Amino acid sequence: MKSSKSENNMRLKNRYSYGIFLALFVSAELFGASAGSFRSYGVKSALINYEIKGTGVLSKENNLSIEGRGALVFDDWGAKKYFAEKYIESTQGIVQKSRTVRTLHREEYGNVFKVDFEKQRVETSRNLVLIDAIEKGKDIYQEQLQRLQEKGKRGETSSVLGLRCDEWLIDSKKICYFKGVPLKEEYMLSGISVTKTAIFAEFDKNISEDTFALPEFEMDKQKGFLIEKMPTAPAPQKQTAETNESNQTAELKKEKTTIVAQMAQGMFEEHKALLPKLLQEMLEARVCLENAEDRIEANECIAKVIETAELISGQIDKESEITVWTKVAKEAMLEEYEEGIMDMKRRMPCIRGSRNLDDLTACMQGGAE
Repeated sequence: MKSSKSENNMRLKNRYSYGIFLALFVSAELFGASAGSFRSYGVKSALINYEIKGTGVLSKENNLSIEGRGALVFDDWGAKKYFAEKYIESTQGIVQKSRTVRTLHREEYGNVFKVDFEKQRVETSRNLVLIDAIEKGKDIYQEQLQRLQEKGKRGETSSVLGLRCDEWLIDSKKICYFKGVPLKEEYMLSGISVTKTAIFAEFDKNISEDTFALPEFEMDKQKGFLIEKMPTAPAPQKQTAETNESNQTAELKKEKTTIVAQMAQGMFEEHKALLPKLLQEMLEARVCLENAEDRIEANECIAKVIETAELISGQIDKESEITVWTKVAKEAMLEEYEEGIMDMKRRMPCIRGSRNLDDLTACMQGGAE
């Protein structure tokens, strides 16, 4: 284990706040469906694939990027639909970490299936509002168009995949709709600006049942997830277009500032606790290594150090295993641990006195007393 590696293993690990935005019911223009027929889109069926990209600044020394894919599939005017996203959040700078985020959600005539990939379960519930709308043949498409006109701000007409779509700014998000289907979205995710753009779109085609398939995970009934019918909200006060736009812009800035601050604070608190823990484990490993008889014992000595270092860096140290345990190798390892311990002790007053992520980053870079 080299000194440079010890410093690398002390890089800060990133924590994320996540938000997955679903805008599956909002409409942009009216299309003719017969009276009394349920619909939440202006087309009977669609299969859309998206590209997801975003970059931004997390702190002075750390940048965050997001890259991945998404899909929206629906049939029977939206009574049956499937939403999926998979993207990688990567942090560059002092923090070197990446994490894959997956979302999968299916709704079939009011029966809801939400996949939890970490627990490998499918949570099931019933959307009573949608069931009621289907039974009564409500035109949700038209209702959502009215909501856009009342609370949103109309933007330009754009083109995505050769299809004309109308831009709307609503709820701090800019969305370009084609017959109620979002072809392009701009929103905040993990504190940075993200764009999701359709790269393939097919409408009014037969959708294979396999397209709606879920992973073969255990079904878990989610008792507290029933979506009850909500009372009608009071009519919003009328605002000028300028006031509405100004308020939405202010909300967007406030949202970004809040999310970034929460992420930075969470990261700071976690690493301020982990770094002293790492020092203590290095001290214990140093004593253990001195008495290790072979490489098996030596690897057992450093196991906790490697585990904590990987937790901090967010990366697996593939070079951490000790493969040779001769007298020379032992002396070199002990010397490297001594250097690492002295370096950490020198930085520790700065680490303990740090008040935020920038302070902690400065401690790890410069090692201020």
